[in-house]
Amino acid sequence: MKRATLRNPVHLPPALGTLSRRSLNVALMPAEMGRGIWVRRADLDVEWPVSLEHLVPAVHCTAIGSADTSVSYVEHALAALCAARISDALIVTDGPELPLFDGSALTWWEVLKTAGRAQSQEVWEPLVLPNAVYVVSGSGAIVGLPAETPSVAYVLDYQEPLIGRQWARFTPDADFGDELAPARTFATADQVREMLGQEEIPSEVEALSVVIYDDHVSAAQPLPHAFARHKLVDLIGDLFLCGRPIIGQIVALRTGHGDNHAFLGEVLRAASQSTRADR
Repeated sequence: MKRATLRNPVHLPPALGTLSRRSLNVALMPAEMGRGIWVRRADLDVEWPVSLEHLVPAVHCTAIGSADTSVSYVEHALAALCAARISDALIVTDGPELPLFDGSALTWWEVLKTAGRAQSQEVWEPLVLPNAVYVVSGSGAIVGLPAETPSVAYVLDYQEPLIGRQWARFTPDADFGDELAPARTFATADQVREMLGQEEIPSEVEALSVVIYDDHVSAAQPLPHAFARHKLVDLIGDLFLCGRPIIGQIVALRTGHGDNHAFLGEVLRAASQSTRADR
């Protein structure tokens, strides 16, 4: 696989930030080959490489930054960049987060298609799973196995009948725009009320995510097993914190961002140990 960046810079439509509650201006920019994926706060003139080392604590999302400041909700953009096989790019925002748009990765995917892809002759080395790797967290787990054909799968299991048990699987040769990008983030009404600290759920929340009430869902789902598909978007984006495609079969069951990050740490440790053993 060869390294690639964007052929042209692209600006996304201004959108409301989930945390800042203000309009955010975001862009995707080409980067020098070999630099990797970076995130930039244009309002503070600071930037960080996307990596586990620059991961900072965040609630219900993935954030990159430092102890002083950060950028939250990077996972959807990273998933789209991974699926587009972009190894080098700069994500720019003028606030503390990337907007959720409608809660899916579709906006990111569409602007990446507009930007185009400029491929180099420089090799982009994948991260190959040398042996079985896993993490277990409560009732959830993620397992990675060596395989020549990479794939990621997710099994979702909720007590809420309107969610229930769902599953989804994705391979790099599948169409991210058709199979995963339209799937929106979701939360139960109780989760939203707890987060907001109020009983009433504003309509603007339903614009950013699908809300599952006791007797209905706030929006029709664009794809079968859409909630599991969105969990796959998050998983793909979180695993791309390593900046490389991962070759292996990965299956996640009832996990979230923290589990994804912990699993990637185990993958990197296993790869490092395998490299030392080969010397």
